[in-house]
Amino acid sequence: MPFFLDDGTEINPAELEIPKKCLKCKKFNPVNIAEDESVLPNIEWEENVFCILTRIEYMDKKEEFFCRDYIYNPDWESKIN
Repeated sequence: MPFFLDDGTEINPAELEIPKKCLKCKKFNPVNIAEDESVLPNIEWEENVFCILTRIEYMDKKEEFFCRDYIYNPDWESKIN
């Protein structure tokens, strides 16, 4: 599914930075996670359109990332710290 900015620029969600807050969210659904933490930025996850749109909204902002749909997942805390 393509995403576009107001000016028509196409955005590839796979190229967007994934904020640490997203990695701690229950909506983050990693597949085949390895023990090696270096794979975290490259793991596949179930795409949630709201999550992608929120990440696009913050891609050029300097303020702290905020997501209205965030649900804390303590299970991933040890994997990303």
